[in-house]
Amino acid sequence: MVICARSKTVGSPAICIPITPGYIDGLKTASELGYSDIFYGPRSLFENANDNSTIKTFRSGCFNVASLGDVEDESIGSVLRRSSIFKSEVDVLILAHHGADCATNSKGFFERVRPKVAVCSSNFANQFEHPREEVRRRLFDLKIPIYTTKTGDVIIESLNPHSSAFRVYNLISGSTQISSCKDFGAKKYSLLSANLDTIRNRYNPQPSYGARR
Repeated sequence: MVICARSKTVGSPAICIPITPGYIDGLKTASELGYSDIFYGPRSLFENANDNSTIKTFRSGCFNVASLGDVEDESIGSVLRRSSIFKSEVDVLILAHHGADCATNSKGFFERVRPKVAVCSSNFANQFEHPREEVRRRLFDLKIPIYTTKTGDVIIESLNPHSSAFRVYNLISGSTQISSCKDFGAKKYSLLSANLDTIRNRYNPQPSYGARR
């Protein structure tokens, strides 16, 4: 993955940064309540190109979104499951590999992370039947709602006062009409409402594995 940012000087070229293992290793380790976005990978290069996807938690808004790219490897899922920040803060989980039946979409992974919402990006008539029935069943059993772009765009917005709740819309395909919407409470609000001892105990019982920002 390559991130491109606009230059502050009008007419200057964009600044592009390849997200490589070397770039990830050069970042500071994420910790405590510093709400910068976090890169978790790639930390190394895998034979399976899918496992070289960029893994990122968008952490700066009212609710936190984790994007897993196409990662499938069990070892990557294990690192994320052990990260205190990842498993306690992710509200919206963009399913790995369009909802494929893989280790990063396992019941164990969902149980540890417990996102408020799962989102699957896939076409209606995709040849792999994503999101897979097995994955939908796991989410259903854990009472984690899944929204998919198979039936229309998924839009998520924070609600006033933009500190404690967000709303998920599923649109009707090819239109701006809403087919469904639901409100959720953000994990971040519950955490920041706690006393300092509770916050310290949440983040510091062990290091936050692999998290970089």
